[in-house]
Amino acid sequence: THLQHEHHDLTVSATHAHLDHEQCIETVILKGRVDAVRRFADALIAERGVRHGQLNLISVDRTGAHSHGGESHVHLRPRN
Repeated sequence: THLQHEHHDLTVSATHAHLDHEQCIETVILKGRVDAVRRFADALIAERGVRHGQLNLISVDRTGAHSHGGESHVHLRPRN
């Protein structure tokens, strides 16, 4: 949780589920530059108590910027 707060700009979502009385599984969805996401994932996997960890990356393309109600934003589309 501490790492996620330190990297709130990367963290989109986190899910925590209990597998039994002692084991949990956590999934964290990140969005950002690959180097920053890799550093976050490496630090998380290196945390004490983490038994297994894996980073899965999805490459995206930016689509045209546009605005809704005065706020401009860019859409991201997964690459094929």
